[in-house]
Amino acid sequence: MIHREDQGDVAVLRMADGKVQALDLELVEALEAGLDSVERDGCPALVLTGTGSTFSAGMDLFRVLEE
Repeated sequence: MIHREDQGDVAVLRMADGKVQALDLELVEALEAGLDSVERDGCPALVLTGTGSTFSAGMDLFRVLEE
């Protein structure tokens, strides 16, 4: 879901969840864990990106409607 690649002093976190990285509980928890690891490692810079042509479609409304 969240892939980390370090490029020198820059940590790159890439969201890779479905076609448009729609935010659901699992993706948010994975993102939080990724951000915690970057902070814990003391990386001075962070890039957060999506996969493909979309950063994120926002909240996963289909999951919200299921609840």
